[in-house]
Amino acid sequence: MTGQLGLPLVAAGELTWARSHGKHPHALSLVDGTGPWRLHGPHYSRRTPGSASFVGCGRQLVLTTPSAVWSVVLQRPPRPRNEPRTGKRGRATPDSRPMLWRNNVFRNLGPALSSMLIRAAVSVTYREWYRRYGDLPTAQLRTEVDTRFIRSRNPGYCYLMAGWTKAEATVRHKLYLYAPERTA
Repeated sequence: MTGQLGLPLVAAGELTWARSHGKHPHALSLVDGTGPWRLHGPHYSRRTPGSASFVGCGRQLVLTTPSAVWSVVLQRPPRPRNEPRTGKRGRATPDSRPMLWRNNVFRNLGPALSSMLIRAAVSVTYREWYRRYGDLPTAQLRTEVDTRFIRSRNPGYCYLMAGWTKAEATVRHKLYLYAPERTA
């Protein structure tokens, strides 16, 4: 079954998300704040508004509603600036960095309650990730909220209301939140 945007629909309780991708025009307009969303501007995490995709490298899952977007990616964290990429002989060194499974974008510009959208998106993410990739990552799904760009006095509140938990520490203005345990 497809929705009004021509994308396959996936239900989670009473909410329905559509499977999408990082280059879909509707998802890009929500993240970039263009078209009907131009008054909102780009999402604070968007490094290069107008670029062809908003999802990082790695395995990914993008979901949309008419007024919200959710993106999850499995990737390696960036290397520290002083860590070499190659060994003494110019050969690539083995990459021992753990994989991160992260919700890199969530944006709700509509009337739906963000915590309800997040709860439904997590459920769909677990189910669709398993269907698409055959297994869930060993890493727990997490997100980072940059407290410098959030107007709320309680950053990450919608995630907390959706059952996510806070990490012990905030690092460089980033609040780390972890999704509830997997159910798939």
